[in-house]
Amino acid sequence: MSSLDMIDVSYAYPDEVDKLKTRKHRHVTAEDIPDEDLVLKHLNLHVADGEFLCLVGHSGCGKSTTLRILAGLQKPLGGRILIGDEPLDGPGMNRSVVFQNYAIFPWMKAKQNVEFGIHQASLELHRGLSKERISEIADEYLAKVNMSRAADLYPYQLSGGMQQRVAIARALAMDTEILLFDEPFGALDIKTRRELQGLMEGLWMSDESRKTAIFVTHDVEEAIVLAQRVVIMYARPGRVKEVVDIDIPYPRTQETKMSPRFLELKNHIWS
Repeated sequence: MSSLDMIDVSYAYPDEVDKLKTRKHRHVTAEDIPDEDLVLKHLNLHVADGEFLCLVGHSGCGKSTTLRILAGLQKPLGGRILIGDEPLDGPGMNRSVVFQNYAIFPWMKAKQNVEFGIHQASLELHRGLSKERISEIADEYLAKVNMSRAADLYPYQLSGGMQQRVAIARALAMDTEILLFDEPFGALDIKTRRELQGLMEGLWMSDESRKTAIFVTHDVEEAIVLAQRVVIMYARPGRVKEVVDIDIPYPRTQETKMSPRFLELKNHIWS
């Protein structure tokens, strides 16, 4: 597993940066760009080894941008990002991502989608897994997300919740050091959402070596149910407003949501 650090990280959309580069004929920094045009400004964030951390905040505060930077899909304007002691430089097999939009391959069956992730991680990380072992691991993780019966179905034959279970199974089966979740339950109905929150909590708790997890959500209840700490972000430019420790023991059930401490935390984060 690995800790993760973002140190003075700033980000602006490329068109804003390119306009300034053309005018100034030099490297552009966060100080060159008005705050209203910055998505992130001098963001500092530490995620401990094996921690489950949630990012919450209003739309436009840079939550998803932060996650995409951590995934290596977007390059920051400035600052440093470290995984352990190593600088982050683009995508890597030490991270797996679950997006909101059911990012599984439509031409592959459910099990094949999971196997693909395991195979790629095995190649990149030189694990040397056999085809038989990859199949066994895929079966194991599909069972963990209650999708064994759907192993031979294509995505078009699956509901949104089922597709997201496959995506979660793939992310976990890849056995990466860091798990990144970008509002993975945001498009689901409330019942399916609550089921998958419980599933996610159970899978993370049951893992012998808990992964470092960063989870983006708009849902404050979801954040309190899942996280050890909740980071509240300001909007434009995105910065950390406050970090809230969630001092409620796992597992967090429906009864937990009615507890005075849960309601106190919920009201505090909302306010």
